[in-house]
This record gives sequence, C-alpha cells and structure tokens, in this order.
Amino acid sequence: MRMRSRPVQRAPRKRSLGGYVSAGQMSRPRCPPLFGGARCQGDYVRHAALGDVPIPGSQPPFPDSVEVWRPLITAQCQGTGINPDFALAWVDLESTGYPCATGGLSNPEGGIFQLMGPDQAGTNVAAAGTTSELQHPTPPCKYSVASGKGDYTPFSALSSAQQFEQVRAGIQYIQACMTYANAHLAANGYTWDPSTTDYWTIVKYEHIGPGYTNTLLQQGVSLNDGTPPADFPSLLATGATGGVNAATIAHTQAVGAFGVSDASDIVSDLGIAGLAGLFILGGVLWYFAFGDEVA
Repeated sequence: MRMRSRPVQRAPRKRSLGGYVSAGQMSRPRCPPLFGGARCQGDYVRHAALGDVPIPGSQPPFPDSVEVWRPLITAQCQGTGINPDFALAWVDLESTGYPCATGGLSNPEGGIFQLMGPDQAGTNVAAAGTTSELQHPTPPCKYSVASGKGDYTPFSALSSAQQFEQVRAGIQYIQACMTYANAHLAANGYTWDPSTTDYWTIVKYEHIGPGYTNTLLQQGVSLNDGTPPADFPSLLATGATGGVNAATIAHTQAVGAFGVSDASDIVSDLGIAGLAGLFILGGVLWYFAFGDEVA
C-alpha cells in the first residue's frame, strides 16, 4: 500500500504541567490511531495510509518545527550512509524539533535527538561527543537540563553554533548506534544491512532500549529454531520482545521505516505486527495525553 496523501498540519496547542512541558508532551501524536480525528490537534497530525488514520512519522514533510532542521541535517548526513529522513523522523518522534525538550528522567535527555546524560563515559552524550549542557543550552532554554523541565523554545532562538551542535552531535550519535547495531546483529548471525528498514529499526532500538537490543536478537534466534529471522516483522512474529513493551517497539519501527531512501511504503515495511504496535502506541499515548480530560 503506497502513501500518496500529504500530511495535515495545524497550529499547535501547547499543553503544560506547572508551567513547563516535557518531551513526551511535545513529541507524542496529538491524534493517536485508535481514536480517529475527533480529538486531532497540534502539528503532529499526519494522514496517510488506511484512509484518514494518522500514523506517527508516516510521510515527509514533517511538522514545520522539524522541517526547519532539514538543511543542517541533510548536510551532516552526507557521506554517513544515513538517510536525512531517518534523522528527521528520529527528531520528530523524540522532540518534534524543539531543542529545549527534555525526557524528564533521572538523567534527563536533551536536544532535538534527546541524548541522555550524564556527561560521563557510556552515555548518549559521550558517544555523541557533546555534553548535556550543549544539547540543552540555558539560555535560550528556560530551564536547566538537570531540572527535567522542557519548553517550546524554537530553532530560531538558538545561535547558528548551537543549531549546528544539535545536529552534529545527533548524527554522530546515530553513527555510534550503527556501530552498536552492527556488532549485535553480527554476534547473533543476522545479515540485515543498511539497505533494509530492519537494520535501521535496530539502529533506533540502540537508542531507546540499548540494554535490550542483544536480548531481543538472541530471543529471535532462540524462538526461531536457532535461525535468525529474515526481517524485523518475522522477529516479532516469534514472540521476541527483548523485555520491552509494544509501544517501545512501535517507536523503533516508526523511525526505522525511514532508514532506506524509499520509505513511502511504510505499511509493507512495518508489517501486521508493526501496525498493531502502532495502534497500541496510539492508545497508550492518547490515555496519557487526554485521559485526565475525559475521566
């Protein structure tokens, strides 16, 4: 099924808690798949396959707050083997392009790629050759990264050097995730390579669940009679989860679908299991976004 319709973009409505917003509030879909168009709002709505059912990251262009980063991202992706749309989809789901987004975790993530600190070996920021403060600069960000609070400071509020560092570090980190993915795939006998969306799904998995990637791949082999599954949907069909939930897996697939140059056929790339995961993700995100409003 090919996706031809263009995404719908609407003016965003900012939602806040205690005067600030978290990356989750900024990056989650405003109109999850399970609940149709009645509650659609924000610049995250995308209409593509399956009629008017919105799917996160379904088709470029992304929201304006993400597309504004395209020239810098495209330039930094040159010679890396990274499809700029893959990096933009990553930014879209992680921060919606707002550099002052934060995950609000014990070690908050910062920047448009949501790189986790602290500034020490083994962390996202270390692999990216940056610091949490550079990824979440204060000012123009209203709160320090350590506070776990984010805001809607736009691209234009950053200096050119700050904009460049956001992108440079993000692309370097994706390259590090590619190195991790190569090692984990090879160690478990998988032959997925950068020409497949399966490979790029694992690359994103290295960010969202780095401690679980090897377990996921090992489970796939074990549950498939000792043979590595042919692709990511087949891996999921074995029942392998790596110990993470369906929403996490759906996140990796939504971004991984953009790893190859032609990602418009996202339904084929995701498969039935992937689409099911996206529907589950939509329900979970709707609950956290609007459950308090309809309770």
